[in-house]
Amino acid sequence: ALMSGTAADTAKESLFRRTLQGRTLEEVTEASREFAHHHVAKELRPAVRARLDEHLALGHRVVLVSASPELYVGVIAELLGAHGFLGTRLAVDPLGRLTGGYLGNNCRGEEKLRRLTEWVDHLSVGDNKPELYAYGNSRGDRRMLSAADHPVDCGQLGTLGALRAFPRLG
Repeated sequence: ALMSGTAADTAKESLFRRTLQGRTLEEVTEASREFAHHHVAKELRPAVRARLDEHLALGHRVVLVSASPELYVGVIAELLGAHGFLGTRLAVDPLGRLTGGYLGNNCRGEEKLRRLTEWVDHLSVGDNKPELYAYGNSRGDRRMLSAADHPVDCGQLGTLGALRAFPRLG
C-alpha cells in the first residue's frame, strides 16, 4: 500500500466524496449488486470459496468483514450465503443521497476488530464465546487475525505480505 493509517483513511474518504457524493443510496446499491453479480462470484479464489462453503456446511455463523463500503459488502455477503456483514458505513443526507463521508469510522484495523467483537458478543451466551476463525488479506486485518482462535492469511503475497506471521490458506 502506498499509504496507511489516517492518510489512507483521508484519501479513501476523498475518493468516496468525489465518486459517490450526491448519488442515491439505491443507485449505488444497485451498481454494487450488478458489479458483484458479474465479477465477485467469478473472481473469488476457489480455495477461499471452498473454505467458506466448509464453514457454512459445519453450521458456523459466517460474517464478512471489510473496509469496503457496507452497502457493497452486504451484497457480496448475500451472494456468498454469509449470515452477516460489516463494512465502512457511508453517511447519507436527509434526502437519501450519499455525502461521500463516513458514518463512523473506516472499518479497518482497530475499528474492524471492535465491530467484529460487538457482532460476536451478540452470539455469545453468558461467558461462552464462539470459536473465532478469521481470514485476512491486508495489514488492516492484523488486529482481527491476532484476536482470532484460528487466524488465516488468505492474501496473495505469501511471505512477502503484511500477514506473513499467520498461517496461510493453501
